[in-house]
Amino acid sequence: AQSSLTCAEVYAKSEGTELALNDVVVTYVNNRNVYVKDATGYMLLYLTGVSEWTPGTILSNVTGTVDIYYGLHEVKLTSDQLMAVTTTPGDAPAPIEFTTAPVADDVNKYVVFKGVTASAAEFPSDKNMNVTIGEETFVLRNQFNAYAEFDTEKKYDITAVVSLYNSTVQAYFISATEASSSNPEPAGYTVSMKSDVKDADKWTVK
Repeated sequence: AQSSLTCAEVYAKSEGTELALNDVVVTYVNNRNVYVKDATGYMLLYLTGVSEWTPGTILSNVTGTVDIYYGLHEVKLTSDQLMAVTTTPGDAPAPIEFTTAPVADDVNKYVVFKGVTASAAEFPSDKNMNVTIGEETFVLRNQFNAYAEFDTEKKYDITAVVSLYNSTVQAYFISATEASSSNPEPAGYTVSMKSDVKDADKWTVK
């Protein structure tokens, strides 16, 4: 029998290692790509065939083989291994909020990047575009061929999964919504009342 590992432990294993995962929660599904997490970290399951799993489904008896695809760790399941997985319904996890660019340690995470500016109105033919979050730029890739149109003057909250291609960290685009300006982040200053009574109705920015 394969030894049961945590998601975090998979990253230390070499290609071809047979293993089992238990009690992992599905975060995002796109065709044969199933992103999962446990208390230790995140992993990608790559299926031979398509599952009916939805985000929130808890998977056990997940047996498979470690594959390293252009530097990205994933666990490949054959169709027989796919059929053997046991499932329990659960609540879909929310994406992790990011206000900085992803790094290699973030691979296979299901995330939402807050306040992103796109460098182009749509993805070019190679599917990659640079986007900016804060002062940092990273690659957003339309790996799943989603429809996307951006206004380069606006900011967006972009849902994605973090991936890796030949040591370049990328975010695989899932969806975007215009960033809400109705609840702006505090700009780092404090607003206080003037001590002067007759000006008590005025605000002053310190």
